[in-house]
Amino acid sequence: MRENVQKKRPELWRLGDWFLHHDNTPAHTALSVTRYLASLGWTVAPHPSYSPDLAPCDLFLFPTMKKTL
Repeated sequence: MRENVQKKRPELWRLGDWFLHHDNTPAHTALSVTRYLASLGWTVAPHPSYSPDLAPCDLFLFPTMKKTL
C-alpha cells in the first residue's frame, strides 16, 4: 500500500501529509495490526462505532433499494 500511495499521490508522500482510514473490523483493530502500523509511523484515523445514527442510509435506504431491484 505504501508503494501505491507513493505512485498515485507523490506530493502527499513527500510531505507525509496522509493517513490511513479503515473500518472497525477485527482484522483492522487487532493489536498486532495496530502495533505494526505504529511501527511504520502511519497515522490511523479513528473510525466511529457502527450506529444507526451515524449511517442511516445503510439501514433504511439500501434495503429499500434492494427490494425494488
